[in-house]
Amino acid sequence: MDKQLEKTVLRRMVIQYHKDGLSIRKIAEKVERSKSNVQHIIKTYRQNGQTNAIKPPGRPGPTEQTLRRLGRQIEKTPAITGKELANHLDVSRNTVQKYTKMTEYNVRIARKKPLLSKKNINKRRLWANKMAEMPLDYWKKVIFSDESRFSQFSDAYRTFVYHKKNQAYQAKRLQATAILIEQISNDDDGQNNSDDDGQNNFGDDGQNNGDGGQNVGAT
Repeated sequence: MDKQLEKTVLRRMVIQYHKDGLSIRKIAEKVERSKSNVQHIIKTYRQNGQTNAIKPPGRPGPTEQTLRRLGRQIEKTPAITGKELANHLDVSRNTVQKYTKMTEYNVRIARKKPLLSKKNINKRRLWANKMAEMPLDYWKKVIFSDESRFSQFSDAYRTFVYHKKNQAYQAKRLQATAILIEQISNDDDGQNNSDDDGQNNFGDDGQNNGDGGQNVGAT
């Protein structure tokens, strides 16, 4: 039964019971509604003789099927744009914004995927612990330079994704730190590389290089 018709039938039943002299409590028990709801229907009937349910003003909201369809599309492609969602649902972009709020999705900047693996992190931790135990004579041979910010990969590019609370670090909602890495340095294993001239390169593990017999480090 249509909801509007169902409300009209309910109102007419309440009004008829009221005309028959039943109390609000008895009517509420018969129609299985709250006493405040029954009282409101009777009050409206007394004021303007209304027996039919009035359709609420404004456009109807989205159906449950539409919201589920929106949620499935967002879960399938979290980085989808509002324009693409609007075309998918055949609605305006403003409507998409309202619908996404109803489904508790928010548009946020994608978190960057950590560049280091657990294996790399563990190796760097071991190297740091080893360096902490080095004697003073070792550090006298190290050349320290001023701190300077550098970025191996551009951080100007941002990707926006849809996600709910506590979904920021899901794999499909992360932004790649590097789009393509074809060559990975062998320095990750903590070993030094040698050039053709016999000098050692300074690798990710912070080991000595052979330039002048001194160690090069950075604070």
